[in-house]
Amino acid sequence: MTAPHTEPEIDLPCSFAAYGLRILSDRELPGLLAIPSPKIPDIRVRTLYTTDTTPPATSRHDTLLDESPQLEREGESNYRICYPEGIAFRILYEGHRIEIRIAHRATLEDAATYLQGPVLGFVSRLRGW
Repeated sequence: MTAPHTEPEIDLPCSFAAYGLRILSDRELPGLLAIPSPKIPDIRVRTLYTTDTTPPATSRHDTLLDESPQLEREGESNYRICYPEGIAFRILYEGHRIEIRIAHRATLEDAATYLQGPVLGFVSRLRGW
């Protein structure tokens, strides 16, 4: 496992814990346990809202798969998980940073549900847990 990616300090006022991970976020994440701000977080989360209503591009044409999440690799250590509801997660620097993109038809609560389950599960897998 490589060391966490070093990035400029950004304002991430919300702190959470899940599955033994310390998480800093730019906004409240429903359902996660709030904790005092850690000196060294395991994950930094940024949330972006978009007006894009087109579903994520996929190379699959099977209509049954159109309702399934899509996992794509971006480069050496980055991934993207896209959900048909208009929510996408970019998992960067081997899971040390997560960007959540939420289309206007989805909610932060929807995104938090995916974050707490499959996304943090995937990050844990990347870390060898």
